[in-house]
Amino acid sequence: MSNGLAALADPAGDFGTNHAAAASALSAMSRLLAAHLTLEEQTALPLYEWEMPAAENNKLEAKARNATPWPAATFLVP
Repeated sequence: MSNGLAALADPAGDFGTNHAAAASALSAMSRLLAAHLTLEEQTALPLYEWEMPAAENNKLEAKARNATPWPAATFLVP
C-alpha cells in the first residue's frame, strides 16, 4: 500500500482520499517546522550569539566553508 505523496501517483488509488491524506500530512509537517523555526529563532540563535565570540564564529564558519563541497554548500542556509 502506498502512502503520502507516492499514493497520488498511483492510478489505481483513490485520488481524493490520497490527496486529503497528503495535504493533512504536509499541513502537520508545516506546523511542526514553523514551531521548530520559531523556537530556534527565539531561543537557540540568541543563545548562540550571546555565547559565541565573533572571532570564534568566523573561524568555525571558515572551517565549515572549506570542508563543504560546493554542491552541498548551495543547499545550506548561511
